[in-house]
Amino acid sequence: MTKKIFKNTVLIVMLVVILCGISILGVLYSYFNRQLVSELNNETKHIATGVELSGLDYLSNMQKNETRITWVATDGTVLYDNQVDASQMDNHKDRQEIKEAMTSSTGNSIRYSTTLSRKTIYHAVRLK
Repeated sequence: MTKKIFKNTVLIVMLVVILCGISILGVLYSYFNRQLVSELNNETKHIATGVELSGLDYLSNMQKNETRITWVATDGTVLYDNQVDASQMDNHKDRQEIKEAMTSSTGNSIRYSTTLSRKTIYHAVRLK
């Protein structure tokens, strides 16, 4: 009888630990995802200001980093990309973040990037 109680107690403790671990991972994932989106929004605002002041020169003089920067014309044509040749890229007018930016000045989406072969967070800002 004691072995059965001990066995059940250990199983319940293990189940509680696993559920707590999953819950904590979910909360942390959500928190860090929000932080990443917030940082991306701030970085996008700074880049948008630089582009509005200096145009393509601002983008050309930026240091290379992990952040991918794409400048898209009103018709969806890619004018600049810091990781891929812009002339080889598809039109972006049908992308969710671009559509949102055209109607409400900013847009966001999270999807798989075929160019980079990974899940990517996108943030678009309509320039003046």
